[in-house]
Amino acid sequence: MTETLGFRTPEHTSRHQPDVLEDDLDRLTLDYMKGRADRIAATVAEPGSKHEAYKRAHERFVEREADPQLQRFGKLLLLAPLVVRSERRLGDIRQHMTRGQRLDRTTADERRQLVRTSCAYNQMWRAFLEEHQEEVPPSQAAVWLERAGGNNAGWAKRMVNGMATEIAAAKMLGRMEGTETDKRLELSNIRYGDLEQDLKGQDILFDLPDGQTGAVDVKTGQHRPSEHVSRDSRTRNILLSIDPAHIKLDSYEVDEQYASLYTVPLADALTK
Repeated sequence: MTETLGFRTPEHTSRHQPDVLEDDLDRLTLDYMKGRADRIAATVAEPGSKHEAYKRAHERFVEREADPQLQRFGKLLLLAPLVVRSERRLGDIRQHMTRGQRLDRTTADERRQLVRTSCAYNQMWRAFLEEHQEEVPPSQAAVWLERAGGNNAGWAKRMVNGMATEIAAAKMLGRMEGTETDKRLELSNIRYGDLEQDLKGQDILFDLPDGQTGAVDVKTGQHRPSEHVSRDSRTRNILLSIDPAHIKLDSYEVDEQYASLYTVPLADALTK
């Protein structure tokens, strides 16, 4: 048995008949995903032990699921309560820290693991939404997350705003790649950071003409990118804040007029 972000999954294929896509669809449709989400929610809500209900749902919609896209979708929904609990505990620890109290080693280790859990979950959802952005608008993702997370609307909204902002920021940087507007923004090899990089605030990375690497920590807000700059010997790190109000929620893209305001400040930040 192997551990995967809170669930134990068998290393060998289940002997049970798997749930499969009826028409062997290459991509999931929104209606199909809505139906699957309803079935998962119904299974979790079955009478009896909540723990046993989640085990049944995980066995049916993850372990016995043959289609990798549906298996991933099931994991995302069933992991939501774990992540909500993790972030609630993180909030308690942060309150402890703001009172000026130092963390003991056990609590500090717990905090690091909780942050990793939340970050990994965010990456899983972001990858899913980016792959299915034509089918799944942010508003629908928020509905699924709210229900899966125990009707926690605030958490669902923060999650979706954060993921949509990161996807929009990556697209915005992609449009700046080799831009004629400012030759300092000849970016290449734009990619998301892995988990370890993400934990350091390097959400999106890219290569610069001088051979160095640029990294962007994407936040929701209204700060200009030139206001927060740090660098080490290998990477130029920038805090890039984007107002969610300027993200087109039907396409996960930053409004073009708003995005144009970032060109010169971003170039300045990268070349300071």
